[in-house]
Amino acid sequence: MEKLEFKGTKNEWFIDQEESHRMTNGVYCNVISTANTIDIADVYGCDEESQANAKLISASPDLLEALQETNIDLNILKTNFIQIEKVDSIAEGMIETIQKWIDRNNKAIEKALK
Repeated sequence: MEKLEFKGTKNEWFIDQEESHRMTNGVYCNVISTANTIDIADVYGCDEESQANAKLISASPDLLEALQETNIDLNILKTNFIQIEKVDSIAEGMIETIQKWIDRNNKAIEKALK
């Protein structure tokens, strides 16, 4: 898989509590970045679902980074299991399982970056 790079706003994303306020149609949440307080997303709604959406958006860069790092670890694990499988049947089936996890992660990473 080609190395995909995040081309969006760098730095931490968070819900700006000072700019988020109650409006007649609900709560307005402003997700911004610490990079010169750049607006990332505006979320409208007064319900729990809208707040959850804003939290997920603000966590997106961290989740993407964690998923990419997990794939590095899974590839190391897969390499180790390839060696173990040569001498011990206990590893049987693990390589395929790990590859499924890697493929699932890659699909999510591609969705975020392509």
